[in-house]
Amino acid sequence: LLGLRLGADREAVRWPVGMDRAGAGHAGAVDVAWQDNRDSDYDVYLQRVRPDATLAPGWPAGGLRPLPSLSGFQLHPHLAPDGEQGVYLSINNLTSFYQVHTQHVTGTGALAPGWPDFGQPASSIETDEDESQITADGFGGAIVVWKDFRNQKDDLYATRLMPLGPTATLLSLVSAEAEPGRVRLTWHVATGAVSEAQVERQLEGKAWREVAVLRPDASG
Repeated sequence: LLGLRLGADREAVRWPVGMDRAGAGHAGAVDVAWQDNRDSDYDVYLQRVRPDATLAPGWPAGGLRPLPSLSGFQLHPHLAPDGEQGVYLSINNLTSFYQVHTQHVTGTGALAPGWPDFGQPASSIETDEDESQITADGFGGAIVVWKDFRNQKDDLYATRLMPLGPTATLLSLVSAEAEPGRVRLTWHVATGAVSEAQVERQLEGKAWREVAVLRPDASG
């Protein structure tokens, strides 16, 4: 057995680091992602291989470059099927800092509608993001999780990818603490997204009722 050489049309150093079963309708096929330096910088390439060790129709022999307009060093790709013959991709992209980027590719080896050729960043915060992982959510999307240094310590953050791109969240709960006679809520709000928040309470067997209206006052 000699095996199948991926990206065989060009000489390069290749590091295969991502692999997953292909989506529905491609029984036995696998999607393989790797980083290589055929164009000096490291870029990520993606290929679909059928059970007979041939390439799936429509996929280029040298591998598909899913993020052709993304500058920097594209590293550590991970894959998750979208349930519709396509695949989601997450990578760590290195410029002056690490940032997680995502992409969605169809079963024909083309970028999914609504996804630009530089992909989508998992977060709009400019801070080091590393060690991303991705998994299918079972509903046509995927969940990406990564290690994030925005608070000067390693935290875990996640976002959900949908067929047309990451789901934007204007407000997300950070923590909820309950004590006798007191509840403390902490949340993160996108800049300028929310001017006030309504807090409601429900007792067992009762309807929801408003207990407060909160407005940001920069006091933290």
